[in-house]
Amino acid sequence: MTAEGYLPHTAAVVVADNRAVEVDVALTVDAGTVSAMGKRLDSVQRAIYYDAAGQDAGAVFGMAQNRCADMFAGYFHDPSPEAVLKNSVYDLDNEANAVMWKVAYGEIMPAIVRTEKYAKDRYPEIYAMAKILKVLAMHRVCDMYGPILYTRYGADPEAVDTQEEAYAAFFADLDEATALLRAFNGDNHFASYDLLMPDGKRDAASWVKFANSLRLRLALRISMAAPASSQTQAQKALDPTAGGLLELPEDRVAVSAGGAGGYVNPLGVLAAGGRVKMNANMESITSGHRDPRQSVWFKPATADPILGQYRGMRQGTGSTSDSYRGVSDANIPPSADAVLMRASEVWFLRAEAALRGYSAENVKTCYEEGVRCSFAENGVSGVNEYLGSDNVPADFVDPFDPNNSFESWSVVSPKWNDGEDPETKLEKIITQKWLACFPEGCEAWTEKRRTGYPSLAAVKENRSGGTIDTNIGIRRLLFPQDAAHYPELVDALGGSDNGGTRLWWDTGHNF
Repeated sequence: MTAEGYLPHTAAVVVADNRAVEVDVALTVDAGTVSAMGKRLDSVQRAIYYDAAGQDAGAVFGMAQNRCADMFAGYFHDPSPEAVLKNSVYDLDNEANAVMWKVAYGEIMPAIVRTEKYAKDRYPEIYAMAKILKVLAMHRVCDMYGPILYTRYGADPEAVDTQEEAYAAFFADLDEATALLRAFNGDNHFASYDLLMPDGKRDAASWVKFANSLRLRLALRISMAAPASSQTQAQKALDPTAGGLLELPEDRVAVSAGGAGGYVNPLGVLAAGGRVKMNANMESITSGHRDPRQSVWFKPATADPILGQYRGMRQGTGSTSDSYRGVSDANIPPSADAVLMRASEVWFLRAEAALRGYSAENVKTCYEEGVRCSFAENGVSGVNEYLGSDNVPADFVDPFDPNNSFESWSVVSPKWNDGEDPETKLEKIITQKWLACFPEGCEAWTEKRRTGYPSLAAVKENRSGGTIDTNIGIRRLLFPQDAAHYPELVDALGGSDNGGTRLWWDTGHNF
């Protein structure tokens, strides 16, 4: 399937001036009714994690996330030639890498804008939730590509937002949404279309906690690009009167699979086809740490001489050998919910906020609570032993080609030491957050680029033609060449439209 072959499943799409335009055909009720708005937001929630009902779910997800963000994050590797010979070695597959952008502007933004229009003065809870979904979906796009169409999307005239402008708009949208939800005391017309909150928590209070947690995620993202705004937004999220944060192991935001709508986890579909292998960096860190989550996340290898072991494949070798099809598969079934945010991530956000002096919380306490929460989320024991461990990541030994082996780039253990310097403390926080976010590669890759952590091995072969630094690694995806306002997007990027250009929040330093 090509990027051009992707069509949103909830609407017919026509192309005018190289622009996807929504034409409602699936909705048989009036656009102003709760049912119509609910169905639109149902489709948005699915599209955030690339639902492809009626299409090849794995193929769409593979292009939109798995062969880019998930691999660049150090989580997975697709052993197929189209991955090994393209993104893996930085010969970027721009046709495939455009899919996330096309989903955003072919399905998500048209549905959100229309819902905002009809819900604003009628159903404040639907309007507020649409705002939060808009931030959730579009910060992912912004963090992959850079500037986006956001504040004036669909207006006449449209205008491109720089990342700085987009982030300011994200925070403003969260302000408006949380204010409405905290004041809301009526019947929740959206609950039956809520695919993200667990049963029993499809209410305004739960969405406030999610919005606050999302605010904290975005606040830390801009800690070096806009430190004053970062601190203000983090403290707003952490304010005890703000409505709380995701905090307990059962607090999570995930697209529900297996329901009446027929949603299946597209990463699970891809994994079932043998296209989601353990990345060598994941092997290095989890094996070295003797992390019990490893056996929850992956299946034992099936090839000789590594039968029964947990083994991965290195990015950037350019090897299409069938041997690598026998390394460990991801243990993610199609029936698994697609997790977008967990409470463990929020504890690590709190740890970093405390490390930066944004709060009076204890850094070690938040860090260790994040690890404890992640162990509970994954149903594994041994957290006390893990937190007391001085084990460091292991060197990677390629069982099929020793030329692909590497000494571990990451050197930090799980054990906290209050006497270590701030940079080392941050590395430990982000390395554990990287583990806790698994398998959500968009967030993991974004944080890797922002902080440099965890330290991941460089690609063995770099076929970018000099646009991407081998040791620094890829920084972003390219805009689709046929994107609306392409020249303005590149101008707002402030650099060349290639994989080596740093984004606004990617400053190259942490303090």
